[in-house]
Amino acid sequence: MIVDELISQVKDAAKKRLAVDVRIGLKYTGVVLDDGSCGLAATPTHELPYPSKYPGNLRNQGAGELVDLARSTEILPSTVGVAAINALLKPENTETVPGDITKHLRISKKDTVGMVGAFMPLIPWVRNRAGKLFVFERYPLQGVKEYQPDWTEPLLLPQCSVAIISATSIANKTIDSLLTYLRGAHMVALVGATTPLSLSVFKRTRINILSGIKVMDSCKLLEVVSQGGGARDFADSVAKVNIVLDQR
Repeated sequence: MIVDELISQVKDAAKKRLAVDVRIGLKYTGVVLDDGSCGLAATPTHELPYPSKYPGNLRNQGAGELVDLARSTEILPSTVGVAAINALLKPENTETVPGDITKHLRISKKDTVGMVGAFMPLIPWVRNRAGKLFVFERYPLQGVKEYQPDWTEPLLLPQCSVAIISATSIANKTIDSLLTYLRGAHMVALVGATTPLSLSVFKRTRINILSGIKVMDSCKLLEVVSQGGGARDFADSVAKVNIVLDQR
């Protein structure tokens, strides 16, 4: 599984690091390590158990303990684990390209696009360029005519020549099965602040664009996370970055 490969990549670095702050916000979860590194993962609010088992129990743990949570079958600890992985991943500047995902997506009227997870600001941009668009979500989307329930992914993703996949699929363990449905796609992008920027892991998959973030100001970012803010509120506390793998 991809999550196992990510854990293997960071396990040596994790042995040397301590988690000094963990914030589980309404939209994002943040992990800060003792060297100042910070990683995010989207908080799947609709799926969280109540009450949580974890308040007060995550700070000052070894980073390796948090990283191992990414294997959990429970969504909250898995999300914390992915955020810890992102805090440990440090891609070289030569690997990343700054800017928005739209600078790297090649979409034409010949393409059928599958969007796994609703990136609402991106939908109009894709809609205007693609021949057809499917937007897969677990819960119905108001005002999105292209909405499809997530159980239709095995039926419709094989028809897609382009796929834009939310990186929350790492935390909920659906990424591996999603990629098996995309045998005919010429472009597959993993998108969002949750995206692990790992060239070595993803170059062996069907994914050819990783579009995520680099944390510029962890203190400001954690304040936004703690107050229920989302990606639109990050401002200059993060920079959008991409890793463009081999194009097909």
